[in-house]
Parts: sequence; C-alpha cells; structure tokens
Amino acid sequence: MSTMLNRFRQMRISRQLSITAGASIILFSITLTAIASTLISRQLRDNAVTDARLQTEQFAERSIFAFLVEDLTVAEEAIGSITAFPNIDDARLIRADGETLARYNNGNAINDTDNPIRHLTDIRESSEYWIVVAPVLSSPESNDLDSGSVNAEYLGSVVLAFSKSPVRETIRTIWIINVLAGLAAAGIFLALLSFQMRVLTDPLRSLSSTMSNGGRDAPRKRARIFGSEEIREIAAIYNQLMDEIEKSQAALESEVAIRTQELKTARDAAFAANRQKSEIMAAVTHEMKTPLQAIIGYAQLTLEELEFAVEDDAAHRSREQLSNILGRAHELLNRITQMLDLARAEAGKFDLNLVETDISALLHDAQKSILPLAAERNNKFTAEIDCPATVLIDRDKFQQIALNLMTNACKFTHNGDIYLRCKGRPDRLLLEVEDTGVGIAEKDIESVFEPFRQVDMSASRAFGGTGLGLAVTREFARLMGGEITVSSELDAGSIFRIDLPLPIPPSTGAAE
Repeated sequence: MSTMLNRFRQMRISRQLSITAGASIILFSITLTAIASTLISRQLRDNAVTDARLQTEQFAERSIFAFLVEDLTVAEEAIGSITAFPNIDDARLIRADGETLARYNNGNAINDTDNPIRHLTDIRESSEYWIVVAPVLSSPESNDLDSGSVNAEYLGSVVLAFSKSPVRETIRTIWIINVLAGLAAAGIFLALLSFQMRVLTDPLRSLSSTMSNGGRDAPRKRARIFGSEEIREIAAIYNQLMDEIEKSQAALESEVAIRTQELKTARDAAFAANRQKSEIMAAVTHEMKTPLQAIIGYAQLTLEELEFAVEDDAAHRSREQLSNILGRAHELLNRITQMLDLARAEAGKFDLNLVETDISALLHDAQKSILPLAAERNNKFTAEIDCPATVLIDRDKFQQIALNLMTNACKFTHNGDIYLRCKGRPDRLLLEVEDTGVGIAEKDIESVFEPFRQVDMSASRAFGGTGLGLAVTREFARLMGGEITVSSELDAGSIFRIDLPLPIPPSTGAAE
C-alpha cells in the first residue's frame, strides 16, 4: 500500500488530478446507480406484492358463487379467469374442510400442505414465488377487518402463486439501464475533466519540458508564456533567469578560455623544464660516472699491486681502506647509474635491445649476486622459476628489474624469507618477488614508485638508499609494455609483481 502511495506521489500533477477526479466520478456514479436501482427495485417489489394481494382478494370475491354451489364446472370457470395473468403459475380453490374444489396448475408452486387462513389475507414467500392466501366469505362486505369482527360465513380460501420472474427481469433491466446511464454520465464527465485538465496542465507540461531541456540546449530555449496567471508569472521568471545564466556563462567561458590557455602554457613550460631537467641530470650523471669509473679502476690497480707488497700493518690497513673505497665507489656508481637510467627514461632516450635470453639462467645469476646481501641480514632466499627456454626480451633491463626488486626485498627484511618466482605463459611473463619484511601501509603504496622518495623518509637513514630503484623498475617495465603492481600489509611483508606481455612490443622512448 505504501509503495503504491509513493508511486502516486511521484506522478505528475496532471496524472494525480486525473486519477483522483476520475476515481471520484466513477465511485460517485456507481454509488448513485446502486442507490437508485436499489430504491426502484424495492418499490417495484412492494408494488408487485400489493398487486398480488389485491388480485387475490378480488379473485376471492369472484369465487364466492363457486363455493356456494360447490359445482366443479362453475369453480373451473372461476379459476379459469386468472389464466389471463401470465405471472400466476398456480391457483387453488380450497373448501372450508380443506378439500380442493378446483385447481389451475402451471408450476406446482403451491404445496398440498399449505394451510389456508380463515379471516385475513396472508402472503408467503419462497425463492421463486409470492404465495397469497385470501379467505372466501359469504358476505365480505360485512367483515370489519380493522376491528377483527367477522359477520359472514367462512366458505374456504383461494391460493395464488405469483412468479417473481417478471419482477426480476424488470429489476435487471432497470439495473442495466441505470448502469449504462451511469457509465455514460461518467464518460461525459471524464471527457469534460480530461479537456479541462489539458487546459490546466498543457502550460505546465510545456514549461516543464522547456525547463528540463534548458540546460542541454544551446542556446537555451525560452518558455512559452500562456495559461493561467500564476503559470505565466513562473514562465516569465524562468525566461529572465535564463537570460542571466547566459550572460554569466558567456563571461565564465571567456574566463575559462583565458585560464585554459594560461594552464596550457604553464603545462608546456613544465614539460619542457622537466625534460630539460632530465637531460641535464643525464648529462651530469654521465659526467660524474666517467671519473668515478676511473677512480674505481685506479683503486683496483692499487689494490692488486698491494697484493705483491711486503705484508705488514701498513699494507694491511691500505688494503682494507682501498676495499672500503671500492665498496663505497661501487655503491655510488650504482646510484649514479640509477639516476642516469631514470633521467634517460624520463627524457625518452631509451631504446629496447631485444635478444633471445635464457630467463632461468639470468635470474639464477642475479640471485647469486643477491645472496650475500640476504645472508648479511639473515634472510632465507627461495627461487621458483618456470620459464620457457628462451624469451625475446631486453636482457639488461629485465635483469636490472629483478636485481632492484630482490635488493629492495633484502634491504627491508631481517630474519625473514624472500621468494623469487617467475612463470612463463604463451602470452605473458610474470615475475614476482615476495618478502616478509616491514611491509607498506595501504595509503603509502603509490608513493614507493616516486623518485627520491621512500615511504618514511627516515627510512633512508635506517635502511639507506635514494628511493630510485622502484622508480627505475617501473619505467623499465612500462618501456617493455608491462606494469608493476604491489600488494602489502604493514609489518607482514610485500609482494611486487611484474607483468610483461609476450612478445615484448618494439618501442623507442620511455612509456608515458
């Protein structure tokens, strides 16, 4: 019920008014028809009963002679006079001793057990008949029925059975006529109502249509001003509002165009500055890398020469210091290389060098180089590699991806487990590195791929590093048409996944 009421409330006003008025008219018509038909039917029934009583009493007066002479022929002539009435289906003349003097039987409506009365007319009713019993007196004029005194001799009774069918047919006809008349009247009222509703709601519907499409049309439509005074006022206010909106929109569009041009200029300048920054960084890091490599070379030569020197404390200290210098130099060279790779990727200076590569052998070699770092932090390293024999891929970049992920896992895991998994499919190459380290909060996951950024900047002091490894890894993955994803839980570990398509699409320049 509440659902129907809510639907009704959400309908248009015109439909609500039509339904309410239509239902009221139909209900009023049905009620009026029912009342009128019921009253007329009751009046017809009362009239039929009254006529039956009068006919029976008149028939009783005409039958006095037949009872006095008790002649069958005379009785049959008397009872034959009622055959002209089609609504009488049964008639009897009953003597005072209860014997039937004569009978007209057209329907067996009168039972033999019916008990006639001696003084007053009686009406009995069945489902199909009114059975009227009237006494036959020797001198009915001497009867004073109101006072109850009877001065005449009781001769017998007449019994007539009046069929209800004619009255019912008449009542049925009256009901049909009244119902049809009520429906016709309701139809006329509904037609008039519909016309009046259109006169009232057409202006509203036109205004509603214009208002609903006003925001989409260009230029905005104006409402047609017609209908009642209130609707005309609303339409005029709406048109005035549209004028103001168009003026404001024109000014806003002009302002937006100016701002858009300014933003475009600023964006182009930012892109140019970023590319220039990347080019400068690539040039600077390249220039830094060259002398650093020379330093590493000279340090290695000096260390080799010390191997043949006389063993004493000074030589031992020199070898330890040169080893530390080489270690820090290699670490610095690795970071400069990462910066150079990132700068070249952002500047679009990278090309893919696709070669047939044994992924299993490549990953095992990378694992060997990581095992000392894993052992240093007491981590257990497990590899699960299931790849095709050879894959056409950029060997150096894929190796760098694997090394960056494994190094990152070892750096942030202590006394834990690290898993390297690689699976080859006909159309994909999936690389996954899982650890049980410190993990990453969900809100910080995206930030781990930003250059020079770690989740907690204090981590750069606790764990070391510049935060470039994952940024370079993502650039290399995108360069080969793939993507890197991560799932992690704080204090529970992380899983980094690289998904590369096979074959690797040829590409020049970094991925956008």
